[in-house]
Amino acid sequence: MITERKREWYGLNITVKNEYRVEAEISADEMEQLGIVYGELDYSSVETRRFLWSVIEEIRGDGIDVDMSGRVLIEAFDGGTGGCTIAFTVLPRTSSGGGCVKQLVKNTGDSALITSDRVSELIGFSKSAGKMRSELYFYEGAYRLFLFPENNEREKLSKLLPEFYGVCSGSVAVKLAQCREKGELLRKGDAVHMLSLLAP
Repeated sequence: MITERKREWYGLNITVKNEYRVEAEISADEMEQLGIVYGELDYSSVETRRFLWSVIEEIRGDGIDVDMSGRVLIEAFDGGTGGCTIAFTVLPRTSSGGGCVKQLVKNTGDSALITSDRVSELIGFSKSAGKMRSELYFYEGAYRLFLFPENNEREKLSKLLPEFYGVCSGSVAVKLAQCREKGELLRKGDAVHMLSLLAP
C-alpha cells in the first residue's frame, strides 16, 4: 500500500492517494510552459495527449509508476487561477479484458460530455443514468451525449463516469455550440432515457 504523500516537482505538487490513484497539481506558470490551457483539454487532441504525457513523465521522475497500458481514468479539475489538477486512476480490469482505453473527464460541475464512435457504449452508460436532461448528436464521425444534471444528480453522475471508460470529454460549452450549429441532432431533452430503452 502506498501511503499519501506530497512532493513538489518543477512546479507540480504530486500527491499519491493510494496504489491506484495519483494527483498532480499544475500551476498556471507550468501550464503556460507546457503550452496548454484548461479550457482546451480534450483527449482527442495531440496537444492534450502531449501535455498529459509530460505530466506522467514528471510523476515518474519522482519514482511513481502509473500503468498506462490498461484502463486509466484521467480527471481534470479547474484550479480557478489558470492552473489545474490532473488525477490518474488505474481502473480494475474487467473479466472480458476490456480495452486499452484512456478517458479524460473534465469536471465542469454544470454539464458533461461523453463521446463515442459506438452507440452501444452510450446505451451501456444510460442504463444506470436515469432520466437526466440530455442531448444526443452525431458530429465528426462520433456520437456526442451532453449531460445537464440537476443538483441532486451531480453526485450520481460523478460516480457513474469513472465506471464508463470508453469515452472522452473536452470543453463542454464549446463542443455543445459546435454540435448545435453543425452536428446532426438525434435526440433533445431526454436522450439518456431514450438510449436506456434501447438496452437489451
